[in-house]
Amino acid sequence: MLKKLAKVAGLTKSVYPHLLRHTFATEAVRHGARVHALQAVLGHANLSTTSSYLHADEAELEAVAAVMPRVLDTS
Repeated sequence: MLKKLAKVAGLTKSVYPHLLRHTFATEAVRHGARVHALQAVLGHANLSTTSSYLHADEAELEAVAAVMPRVLDTS
């Protein structure tokens, strides 16, 4: 059913339930979700499983950190 809906939506990449779950978790972290709350929502028994989503945006976080001194004018 999900593949049919993706096709109707014009998506060319493969879409499957775990991809939606991973995308939701990654976006939640990007928007400031707390890891313990995300752990509860995802039903993870182990926090280390949930914390893997924190590393999904490492490159983006490094890019933001690189410009922070200029943004904050800490010189």
